[in-house]
Amino acid sequence: MKQEAPVSACRRRITKQVGSLVLAVGGIFSASSHAEPAAATVAQAQAPCAVVEKFAGEAFVLDSSRSHVDDVREKRAVPCEGWISTGDAWVELRHRAGHLIRVSRNSFVQLQTGESDVSLIRGVIHAQAFGDSHPLVALTPNGRARLKLGSALAIYDPEKQKTQWVVLDRVGSLENRFEKDAAVTVHEGESSILDLSRPRVVPQPPKAITIASLKPMLKDLAIPEKKFNRAIRVALERQRRVFPSQMDSGHELSSVQRAPASGEEVDGDYRRHPRDGDSVRAVKAFRSRILQGTEGIGAKSLDLAAAEALERKLVQQADLERERRRENLLKELGRIPASY
Repeated sequence: MKQEAPVSACRRRITKQVGSLVLAVGGIFSASSHAEPAAATVAQAQAPCAVVEKFAGEAFVLDSSRSHVDDVREKRAVPCEGWISTGDAWVELRHRAGHLIRVSRNSFVQLQTGESDVSLIRGVIHAQAFGDSHPLVALTPNGRARLKLGSALAIYDPEKQKTQWVVLDRVGSLENRFEKDAAVTVHEGESSILDLSRPRVVPQPPKAITIASLKPMLKDLAIPEKKFNRAIRVALERQRRVFPSQMDSGHELSSVQRAPASGEEVDGDYRRHPRDGDSVRAVKAFRSRILQGTEGIGAKSLDLAAAEALERKLVQQADLERERRRENLLKELGRIPASY
């Protein structure tokens, strides 16, 4: 027993030294493990706001400071306050609020969270809301568009400072982002425009969207065929929509005949109020005077689009004539001798 005591003391000393070494090594690894999350925190400071579901072409993802650029790829996370830039490409994003946002060609958007979901700086987006969370809110530099359920197109032209909101399904609204009390309700198949280049601070009353203006936007977005056909059908139905022809409560709505908004004649008892033979003849005479221009309202004034086209044509002709005279004057000056 007297010989084993020094051995036991030696073992205890070795154990203490090994334990101290283990603690020291553990401290080094512990310090490194605490340092890694700090670096990871910087990398994860910008939480993902959307995920790329589909894309075609060359597009880029930028961080909030626009100092880091990365290529778009499927399942790629886009941070909040991050940017999407498209050239000849389109990108479909799933927002963390559940909305589906498709960015068209030559567009520049920013993903957001909070009161708004996306900011459109240039181009076109197709937004689809499913009603599961807060309404989809799309911002432009001058407008704010809302959509609780359905789909719509948001267009912004930075040169003209013009925002357009086209609702393709259900009902949305458009307002000046600096005038919240003047929102305009837009139904499916309709479009409203906020144009600050004109002395008007509220959106224009909604009008039926034309097929000619709708098709190019849908093609640039590469909308699936089913959604494409439905959007065209909605636009056609809105163009064919008719106004109520009987407003008094004496008739049931189902029995009231309706007339197209274009104003074409309809056979039958079409009226906004009970009529007799004299009133019918008076209305027909008034219409004929308008078409003949004898009422003081020319036929051209009834078609504003044709009047604007005629004005543009006259301006172009005047410009061409002015340029021709300028060229003739330069030719004549060129024939004059320098000593004259």
